[in-house]
Amino acid sequence: MSLETRVSAGFRELAKVAKGKQDFILDETALEAYQGLKNRATIAAGRSFDYDPTGSGADGVLTVAAPGKGGGAWRARVDRAVNLRDYVKVPSGQNATSQVQKAVNYCIATGRSLYVPSGPDIRVANVLINNSLTIFGDSNRSIFALAEDDAYCFVIDTLNQTCLRDVFMVSPPTYGLNTGGLYVTGGNSYSIIDNCFFLNCQQSIHLHNAAFQTIKNNRFLAGQYGVWVENQPHPDGGDSIIEKNKFRGNSLASIFYKSSGGLMVYKNKFLPLDGVENGVAFNMSLAPGAQTVDLFIQQNSIESYTSYGIILQMGAGSQFYDVLISQNQIVDYSTNPTNVNIALNGDGGTLENVFITDNILKTKGDAIYANNVNGFLSTDNIIDSFPSLNLPYTRAHNLTASVTNHKVFGNVQKRQALPDILPNGDGTNLVSYGASQSLSSGQKAQARTNIGALGTSDLKLSAVTAASGVQYAPILSLPGSSGASYDGSLLIVSLGGYSSNAKKVLTLNVGQRDAFIASAVCQGDNSSPGKVVAYRNADASTTLYIVVDSFMEVGVFYVKTTQATPVSALTFTSTTPTGTLIYDSSTTLPILEAGQDSLKTKGNKVAVVTPVVVLTSSATGSPNTKYVANSSSLITITLPADSAIQVGEQVSIRGMGTGGWRLAQNAGQVIHGASDTTTGTGGYVQSQSRYDTVVVEKIAANEFSIVANRGTLTII
Repeated sequence: MSLETRVSAGFRELAKVAKGKQDFILDETALEAYQGLKNRATIAAGRSFDYDPTGSGADGVLTVAAPGKGGGAWRARVDRAVNLRDYVKVPSGQNATSQVQKAVNYCIATGRSLYVPSGPDIRVANVLINNSLTIFGDSNRSIFALAEDDAYCFVIDTLNQTCLRDVFMVSPPTYGLNTGGLYVTGGNSYSIIDNCFFLNCQQSIHLHNAAFQTIKNNRFLAGQYGVWVENQPHPDGGDSIIEKNKFRGNSLASIFYKSSGGLMVYKNKFLPLDGVENGVAFNMSLAPGAQTVDLFIQQNSIESYTSYGIILQMGAGSQFYDVLISQNQIVDYSTNPTNVNIALNGDGGTLENVFITDNILKTKGDAIYANNVNGFLSTDNIIDSFPSLNLPYTRAHNLTASVTNHKVFGNVQKRQALPDILPNGDGTNLVSYGASQSLSSGQKAQARTNIGALGTSDLKLSAVTAASGVQYAPILSLPGSSGASYDGSLLIVSLGGYSSNAKKVLTLNVGQRDAFIASAVCQGDNSSPGKVVAYRNADASTTLYIVVDSFMEVGVFYVKTTQATPVSALTFTSTTPTGTLIYDSSTTLPILEAGQDSLKTKGNKVAVVTPVVVLTSSATGSPNTKYVANSSSLITITLPADSAIQVGEQVSIRGMGTGGWRLAQNAGQVIHGASDTTTGTGGYVQSQSRYDTVVVEKIAANEFSIVANRGTLTII
């Protein structure tokens, strides 16, 4: 007998009771259906209801509450929906999967939505949704609790759209990795997950073989992963959207991207939980052989993480094209001094066309690291370090030599401890706009500024007469008589106009204070700008100004060394000051041919690297030594003791024999790469293929960094 027939029979029975013809024998199902109809009639009359677990509603029937629950549209929506509490009969705390499954099946069969009123937790495991369905609730008062390990609250296995809104899903924190709120598969498309709350779910949402998903306005609290994305069926167009969500305390990754169609990650917030940083905010670790395009990460706020804010890394043979990372705020408040804001590693696959722009990056380590990327552009980012911590690792850009077709320019870089690593020449980044730079010994600075409306009256250069349209741009400040010497310093100023034929290159050899020898190579239509004015300030400091017209743009590259003792001999000695270049001017002039932009270099002296063929099973490495591992058995090379190797010195290993090689550590030592080795003697880096190579460099006491490698390495 159908439910409708039983309800009609119930009304007839009630009529007989009212006439005194029989006792009340209405069955429970009809009674519950009648109670549900009564409640819906109450809603239509403008009153609201709540779930009452203590009264007659304990069997799942709603009881009438005070007026005011939502407006007419809400009441109409609820009125048309199936009430899940009408189906759930088990007491709170018991598994209600079969009853929820029955309600889901009924809604799918009748084309109705499923409403989850507030009330006690409903414990479920792997409730199957195999066709289009909408489930909605009363936000965090409509709670589904995961009843079993190795399961999800709901499994969506259908091609058709499913909508889930305003519900709460919670999992015991002790459950394993493959557990969580939603598992979406079956080629599902165009589903929407909106305004839900996921607590302690190890995988809150797992998209497996699903595309065109919209995940928005949700909260993900604790657990290992927020959203896990893999194996979408539309690699060239199945773009899913993850927007306006809040992630807190996801220990491994808030968003884990394994293989997929395109993905758009917009306006999300990634925050620590109770002072404990998140894992990686966005971790793309492509599966071997995956091929996909289009990744947009924009307008997100990422604060405090354990290793990377954003990392993109490739699996063997995988391919990824076209990445835009823009307008994000990524701030590293964590305790790890070598964290990276944005890391790109194309080793093992193909990573092409990456554009990073308009971000605010605050870092303790590298702001942007890139390796094996073809087509890389970084521009107009603001990159800052933490000056109060005096960190030795902060660097704006660290690009390995395998980054090709790249350009880095127009970035504002503040308080970086280390200079950029930019292979094959590059553009110019901004240290400041229009303001002079105070430079200390050994410091390199670059500046580029658009000249504003500055005149002689603004700069108090009364001895200089400004021609029409000529401006004075401050380049740098030399301190007063503080004992520093500027002999031998070099200043190179590049002037580029809006037309390609207006270019000036100006070189200043700084001799004694206030004495500058300037030479200019001028091309184009305006030969009067290009000279440098030295202005002595009231505090005995000196400011240099470049004279330009209003159509010019200034780029500055400055290298200053302290040279207190002249060099008289044409040989290097142990006392030769750092930065000395010696040549015999009576026979030849030094020639340095650089790229068309500028040449930038800085680093420690590196001694001659001596090749050594290793034939034994183990050896202790020496600084600045190249080892060729040539044996049919595994060769172990141990890093030099910390006291035996200086910062900046390297150890190189080249694979030759079939046995491979292992780079081992001493107590207290660690090697930083795509991940960190285990500190101490248990950690190591090992080859996977015969001809794998690695070069490690000491960067601090007991700390080494992989600065170059070929092949896929094992890091333990």
